[in-house]
Amino acid sequence: MKTGPPRRDCPVCGAGDFAYLEGRRGTRAARLCGRRAIQLLPREGGEQPSLPGIAARLAGEWEVTVNDYLLRARRDGVTVSLFRDGRAIVDGMTEETEARSLVARVIGY
Repeated sequence: MKTGPPRRDCPVCGAGDFAYLEGRRGTRAARLCGRRAIQLLPREGGEQPSLPGIAARLAGEWEVTVNDYLLRARRDGVTVSLFRDGRAIVDGMTEETEARSLVARVIGY
């Protein structure tokens, strides 16, 4: 899956801050039974995502819909649903590591 060029505003790409690899931040993951989907739960105390801000950043590269409750982004057979509380469901993947990596790159956590 193509993710585009590195972003200067990305903590990892731009600043070299590997908070997730160092265990300072991260998510819990669970494979959803009967589906090709992974649910990612943010660690407690994490910040709530700005759905409109993320939608604006993804527009043009992803097919994005957003409302008051969630953002849905589709591309290359994968759908990422991001909820206001920070939960994300990655539909179209079965490997937790791939789902975590995708969410870290496109959502930023």
